[in-house]
Amino acid sequence: MYENLIRNFDGSYTFLKNGYPYNCPNMGEWLEEYAAVHAYAMTHPDEVAIEPEPEPPTLEELKETKREEILAARDAAIRDGTTWQGHPIWTDGDAQRLALSVMAAPTLAAAVGSTAPISYPTWTCKDGFVIQLDEAYATDLCLTIQTYVTAMYNTAAELLTQVSAAQSAEDLAAIVWPEGA
Repeated sequence: MYENLIRNFDGSYTFLKNGYPYNCPNMGEWLEEYAAVHAYAMTHPDEVAIEPEPEPPTLEELKETKREEILAARDAAIRDGTTWQGHPIWTDGDAQRLALSVMAAPTLAAAVGSTAPISYPTWTCKDGFVIQLDEAYATDLCLTIQTYVTAMYNTAAELLTQVSAAQSAEDLAAIVWPEGA
């Protein structure tokens, strides 16, 4: 009935049925099939191979996983943003480009000899609060974003240094992205 029946480490079964490979977990749409496979395995234990327990990851593999976790946390923190003038803001590249363009507007206007008044855009915070930008607001916004993003990169760099120095899995487990960072 089942060929090459293997009981996997996670409790699922892998087998060939009618020439096709299957992986049958004990959940969802597979529950009925799993019950049948498991009953077969219990009555034909000599036909069931047990998947060997996976090798534990090496310290270098654990370090690489921790590095990826830290970089993902840094990127998420930057995407989530910070606050500016009491309002939550985005801190991505689009926000930085907008602030820089507002800051550069007077210089660009002067460079092309324009004497027309500069029309500044509005800035909408994540909470919907709208601010009419001008040079001062744009400078403050840009500085806030730059300071926040730099802090996130510095936090990641400190944690990555700890990862490099870690001597055990326990050392790595103790390295976590700080809440609120």
